[in-house]
Amino acid sequence: MIRWLTQAVRDYFGFSRRETRGVFVLMIIISLALFTTIYIEKNAYQHYQTKAEDQYILDSLITLLNDAIVESPIFVASKKENKELFRFDPNTAQYEAFLKLGVSEKLSKRIVNYRNKGGKFYKKGDLLKIYGFPENLYAQLQPYIYISQKAQPKRSKKPFSEPKAVQKVTVSSKTSSAEYKPQLLDINLADSSELKTLRGIGDKLSARIIKYRNKLGGFHSKAQLKEIFHISDMALESLNNYTFIQKNFSPQKIKINEAEFKTLLSHPYIDYELAKSIMNHRRIYGNFSSTEQLKEVYYMKEELLVKLLPYVVI
Repeated sequence: MIRWLTQAVRDYFGFSRRETRGVFVLMIIISLALFTTIYIEKNAYQHYQTKAEDQYILDSLITLLNDAIVESPIFVASKKENKELFRFDPNTAQYEAFLKLGVSEKLSKRIVNYRNKGGKFYKKGDLLKIYGFPENLYAQLQPYIYISQKAQPKRSKKPFSEPKAVQKVTVSSKTSSAEYKPQLLDINLADSSELKTLRGIGDKLSARIIKYRNKLGGFHSKAQLKEIFHISDMALESLNNYTFIQKNFSPQKIKINEAEFKTLLSHPYIDYELAKSIMNHRRIYGNFSSTEQLKEVYYMKEELLVKLLPYVVI
């Protein structure tokens, strides 16, 4: 059998007798290596499975990993203090008290800043108006929340026969005009939670206001509030009545001689054609010597230039 196999290999490949022996030796070595590897892996796996200590350590590590995944950072209490539940008034509780209650540092600062700007909590559920306050944490703290009588809104004792101007406001809201007296807000600094304290402004509209404000570089006039997409008359009235712009406020400006095409296009007052015209004007005639020179740009209308001037600089 071996002679026949040897002769067949020699005839097929044209090997010499010495080369044929080398092929058979190599095949034997490869076969031994293959079977040895399979045998070692099989026995090593079986031996590992029998170790109860290793299995215990592995189970412990999996448990720790699952705990780390489930735990959310916003529920983690301050590292310096252990979580402690006690009765508290959100209108007077100090920063350290919120940390003891298990509120994160970032969220505790947000609550304190909200109060410093004139915000108040009139009922327990008002805590959920703070941006990012988790409902699970509120459910744990709700039995311990106490709102003092001083913080309760006072109801008007006046008869319902109000002047026409006041009656108009009363009809457009669920609460009377006497109850609705929010704090004045700086429209260029107010965050989402503050804007939502105004009548007619919810989550979506507050987000649109902030987004448009960031694109503009800040509001320099209340007339710009009309430009906010899909803003209602009620919301516009609230913004006009209960917001202000600092006298020394200066919006973010675009360096008109250095700005790239994408930077120009990102501003709400500059569309694709106008951005392209500004770039072409700079390329052909050189840099602008003054912002008034922008009126020479093709597609630049006079009314648009008036709106754009507060946001550009040489």
